[in-house]
This record gives sequence, C-alpha cells and structure tokens, in this order.
Amino acid sequence: MLNLTKNLPIIINKLTTPQSQKLLKFTSNIHSTAGNRQNDQNLKTSVVPQKSKIINPLKHEDFFQINELVKLEDLFKARCHYGHHHGLRCPWMNEFIFGTRITTDIIDLDQTIPLMKRALNFIAHIAFRKGVILFITRYAQHIPLIEQSALEVGEYSHCKPWRNGTFTDSTRRFGSVIRLPDLCIFFHTHEKLNEAHGALSETAKMLIPTVAICDSDSDPSQITYPIPANDDSLVSQQLYTRLIKEVIIKAKKKRQELEEQGYVIQYE
Repeated sequence: MLNLTKNLPIIINKLTTPQSQKLLKFTSNIHSTAGNRQNDQNLKTSVVPQKSKIINPLKHEDFFQINELVKLEDLFKARCHYGHHHGLRCPWMNEFIFGTRITTDIIDLDQTIPLMKRALNFIAHIAFRKGVILFITRYAQHIPLIEQSALEVGEYSHCKPWRNGTFTDSTRRFGSVIRLPDLCIFFHTHEKLNEAHGALSETAKMLIPTVAICDSDSDPSQITYPIPANDDSLVSQQLYTRLIKEVIIKAKKKRQELEEQGYVIQYE
C-alpha cells in the first residue's frame, strides 16, 4: 500500500502547479478519515456495557446464616421447654407438647428449633427489606427488656394496654393515614390472665404477619409463625430478644454491604 505521507515532501517539491494543492488536500482527507475511523473503533471497544449484579435472597437456602444461631442446649438452659399447668393447655398446642411432668406441660424443643429458625429467617427478611417491626408484650416483668431491645435495633415497641381499632381503625384514631407495621412480634400472647392480646385479632384482620412465643396456654392458630416455648421466664425472654436482635442487625448490615458493592436486590 502506498504511504502518501512518506512521499509527500517529494511530491510537493516537484509539483509547482495548482495540482499540488489538490494532492495535499486529498492526502489530508485520507489521514483525517482514517484517524476518525480508528477513534470510533477505540471508542466502541472501550465502552462495554456492564451487567448489573442482581441478587435474590429467596434463592439462597440460608441467606442470613440462621441455622447456626439456634441451639438446643441454649433453649434447654433458658428453660424454654417449661409450659403451664396441664389444665390450662390450649387444645391447639397439643401437637407441640412432649409430655406432662408433675402436672406441668413440657414443650417439645425438637419442634421448637425448626419453627424458631423459620420465624427468625422471616424476621431477617423483613428487616432486610427495610420493613417496620413492632415488638409487643403486656407482661410487666418483661416490658423494660422488650422496649430496650426494640430501641437497640432501631425498631418499635408497644407495651401499653391495647386500644381496639389501633390497626383496624387507624385513620380515625390517629387523624390521618399512617403506615402500619410490616411485622408484629408477640413476646407474650396474653394481655390479661386467659385473655388474648387485642392486637392478635387486628393483625389477622389487616393481614399483618406475626411471630409469637406460644406457651402451652396460647392459641397458635392466629399466628403466622408460632414458636412453641416458655413465655414467662425472664431467662427465656432474654434468649429470644438476643436472637431477634442479632438477626435484625445482621440483615440490615448485609443489605448495606450489598448496596455498597453495587448489587441490585430483587425479590421475585
């Protein structure tokens, strides 16, 4: 191929007619066109569309490593297997009772473990999706623990007497449209002796999912994720709050890390 730039000085010296100007202009156009083509080619090769990093937490079997948190030994030491007097047993809890010892129902912890893992996993997903979680109890000895636990993880608690219509008639009660919780966690399902907490029926009516510690005298039929376990002992409540706080903090931290890494989170 003829290199016109190399021979250009010789041609210019030999041609003194106006043809030299035409030749010079022609060679300049050749190099200009070739340079533009090369730049376009470099631009096309350098601009490569990047595939967005998409992650679906539901496709992972244990996205938040919940299985390693719940241990049978911890539940046993926290006396989570103690139920109430067998005369107070709710018929819906029969399947979770291991037996009776000295008139006291014993809860089957082998059933408690998988149900607790499932409930903790659901709590983690709600926290991961920036949902509003409401801690609920009316058990006087546990109120300071529950309120402090909700505060530590940036969530909410309701430990006062329940007013009917708080969820079902919230617009009239609060004077405007409010956001209801995405999840309610009941650490005790009774408001008074043998009287179910008023929020249980309202969450069911408003289709708000629930997680609840269900003792032998509780009715698990209204609970989305029941956890058969002792709901009276302070030691057991400390274990429940510790586990729930841990999964909420872990879920929020994991979402922050994935967003910083550029992941797109999709639940489909």
